[in-house]
Amino acid sequence: MPALWQSALLSTPQININLVTQDSMLVEYESVSGAINYTVKVAHLDMIEQNITSTDISVPVKGLLPGRVYSISVYVMYVEGISQASGVYQQITVPDNLTNLLVHNVTSYSLNVIWTLAAYGQVSTLVKISREHTGTDHRESIPEQTVTTNSTHFSNLLAGTNYTVSVQSQNAAGLSAQSTFSFQTAPDKPEIVKIVAAHTSLNISFDATQGAVLYRVTISSNLAKDTTSTYAYFDGLNDGMQYSVSVEAFSPNQPVLGVLSSHPSDPIPVSTYTNSCTPNPCWNGRCSVDENNYTCECEAGFTGRNCSIDIDDCSPNPCVNSTECNDRVNDYQCVCTPGFEGKNCEKSYDDCRNTTCSSFECVDGFRSYTCLCKNGYSGEECEISKKI
Repeated sequence: MPALWQSALLSTPQININLVTQDSMLVEYESVSGAINYTVKVAHLDMIEQNITSTDISVPVKGLLPGRVYSISVYVMYVEGISQASGVYQQITVPDNLTNLLVHNVTSYSLNVIWTLAAYGQVSTLVKISREHTGTDHRESIPEQTVTTNSTHFSNLLAGTNYTVSVQSQNAAGLSAQSTFSFQTAPDKPEIVKIVAAHTSLNISFDATQGAVLYRVTISSNLAKDTTSTYAYFDGLNDGMQYSVSVEAFSPNQPVLGVLSSHPSDPIPVSTYTNSCTPNPCWNGRCSVDENNYTCECEAGFTGRNCSIDIDDCSPNPCVNSTECNDRVNDYQCVCTPGFEGKNCEKSYDDCRNTTCSSFECVDGFRSYTCLCKNGYSGEECEISKKI
């Protein structure tokens, strides 16, 4: 029997390809009765790359290139000779890893992802993004995307939050290894809680935001302060001046991305108070600023908004035996009716005060007095001595 006719009658096995990676695959086939060994032929673009002879029914093929299509066939060696090639099996390897992965246009809630496509065999890209939970390894995944371009966009993210984005090239053979990029989204814009204005100062407080390490408080185009706390104090401002207050939050400095900033908070207009005490409107008192107004603290004896009214100390009249009350500053003077004295003319005048009968007993009367003379004396002043 001719050798070629014999070769045509020799059995060839069915091929299965498993465990395909970027640079290897496992070629499996059925055991054939009477076989001495098997030869696995691996070719790319009609160029034989490997001939592997083995007695096993599975052969690992290594040293392949990512994303290439290989033709695999198996020959069986018998005592009678070698069989014809099995049916040729076409198998593509897993595509190469993606490179130059980068996120850009990162805001508080969205970002763009870009990468360089694999040179061979890539059909699409699987893109995933996951949120890192502080203090744990658990990550919350966002719906993954499969795209055929070299970029994509994610939205509805959380502000000031750590994320990891990963990309994998894929084809019918499977997925490449992940290329990853970790980053933090920009902080959310702060919310202003309170503004306390005085006539030359502003005290501003606001809420802390997730992921922020620095805040910039701006009150005008050329006046701003950076702070790590949640308040800022501006002094030495012009009184009666209007300002526009807004706050911006900044992330830590990140590799590649640098420092990311939030949108500024909605501006709030506010004015310092007018210094109503210049010039001093208080005639007789001390002036103090009260918001956009003033308050006068009057000196004793004065009243009224501007301390311009002299208080009438004669109303009601404190003088009880008087013909006249004269008002003074925080005081008064009573003009007493003859026969009375004292601050309020409340005392009867002591007519005995300057009499010569003081060595005798004097009885005071109203604008008069009476001397009670001792034995031997008489007269109005007891000035007459009786002769015995």
